[in-house]
Amino acid sequence: LIKSVAKMFLKAKVTILYVFSLIFLVNSQLLPDDEVTIFIKNEGYRAEVFQVITDDGYILRVHHMYSKVPDSTKKPVFLMHSAFSNPIYFLNSGHNISLGFYLADNGFDVWMGNVRGSKYATAHMWLSTSGKDYWRFDFHEMGVFDLPPMIDLTLRQTGAQQVFYIGHRYN
Repeated sequence: LIKSVAKMFLKAKVTILYVFSLIFLVNSQLLPDDEVTIFIKNEGYRAEVFQVITDDGYILRVHHMYSKVPDSTKKPVFLMHSAFSNPIYFLNSGHNISLGFYLADNGFDVWMGNVRGSKYATAHMWLSTSGKDYWRFDFHEMGVFDLPPMIDLTLRQTGAQQVFYIGHRYN
């Protein structure tokens, strides 16, 4: 009896979390500006920030910078920083040098992700960042759980069938 009650509770908890995450995504997918979008807008580009929730509950921000080329020619490109960085890495050398701005000036619709534990991905559905369980992840989870929902968001928002991916590895 205890096992069956425990299974029902666990199933109900998962269902409630799933429903909550769907409500959370629908109501909060587009977020107010943060430092990255403000930086982009200060350079004269349109930008927005979204959030996605991974299958294991991490809440990640995805930054979007619009191309300056007419929409009919834009191609989505997804930039992923290293584990100890953030999207500013692709922008902070300035308008004429940075990869993000270069791509936007040349017809690409620029999307920039954030992996768990980075500056713009420090939230979780049920774990606290002050607890050990929050920090029990490695590069495997970043690739298996973090990238797919960010790429899916990019494809869904752009309507594209594929996206170019550029990743940065920290040495």
